[in-house]
Amino acid sequence: MSYSSHELWKKDKNAYRKRYYEGEESFTNVEMIFGKQIAEQLEKKEIKIKGLKSYGKAEEPMNVKFEGLKLKGYADDFCPKRIKFQEFKTGHLDSKGNVPWNALKVAKHAQLVWYYMMLKMKYGKCNPRTQLVWIETEFMNKTLIYEGHELKTQSRELRLTGREETFKRKIEEWEVEKLKKEIIKSAEEITKDYEQYKNKISN
Repeated sequence: MSYSSHELWKKDKNAYRKRYYEGEESFTNVEMIFGKQIAEQLEKKEIKIKGLKSYGKAEEPMNVKFEGLKLKGYADDFCPKRIKFQEFKTGHLDSKGNVPWNALKVAKHAQLVWYYMMLKMKYGKCNPRTQLVWIETEFMNKTLIYEGHELKTQSRELRLTGREETFKRKIEEWEVEKLKKEIIKSAEEITKDYEQYKNKISN
């Protein structure tokens, strides 16, 4: 179980069945792909963003055992000496010019709790003080120069604006315990649901 599969089950059980029972491709878009590419480039130090302090190493994909379950996770940026991590999120401003993240949203973002929990399971400890770094993107029209004239094409591409904002938070142990209970509940529900699904398609 990964954070994304756990959240999908909680939010949309039919979508979970299509994705994990029937093998339907998961939803993706150009912004999700771009965000993944930026995280990889930051890890390899192929790009630099002014003001962004990176630990310079993504954690290896984690697999830990919990209550008979195999949990999966992958922290964007990880410091092995301090057992500390941070998360990167790319995205653009909304139609009103607002940043998509704020302190309250970050405080409620369970993905950070998931990574903290897994790192603590793997290493025996983890720094509870972490942060989410929002990296701004924007769509730009491609331009072509033809006979001295600048022409704008219809296709759009994403780029970084160079702006970033950091939201700090401390993960509390009660959050971890709450998440563990939710994981066990989801696992029990999925197990029962999958048995019913198999019986239904076999009849």
